[in-house]
Amino acid sequence: MSNIKKYIIVLCIFIVILVVMLIQIHIRSLNKSYYLKAEPPESVKNLSSYLDWKPETKTIFKADNNGRIYYFCLGERGRTLASGPSAYCFDSNFNFIGWSSDIGDLQGTLPQQAYEERYKWKETRIDELNK
Repeated sequence: MSNIKKYIIVLCIFIVILVVMLIQIHIRSLNKSYYLKAEPPESVKNLSSYLDWKPETKTIFKADNNGRIYYFCLGERGRTLASGPSAYCFDSNFNFIGWSSDIGDLQGTLPQQAYEERYKWKETRIDELNK
């Protein structure tokens, strides 16, 4: 094989490795961007402060786990290839208790027992909670 062919092969391998690395860097930066957008600020202590942060929220989901009541609000995805939206969990007194950047994979601080029966959550409009 001539030197020019070897050079071209090495150059092609280098380009492929460089492209793969650039794609990985791009996905990581997108992940960080999505995560930071979904991560609640420290000021979120209860449902009211959550709604101050995310005023576009119109619905909340109620979960009853053996008599323990939890409320969930769903948000934007928290990573590039998320299998579910982000979720924010509140106790029966509407105190903030945890969140997940991707409820499809249960990543975050959601209480497991609150999340287990997510397919039985009851959807309620936020404005109906005070009635």
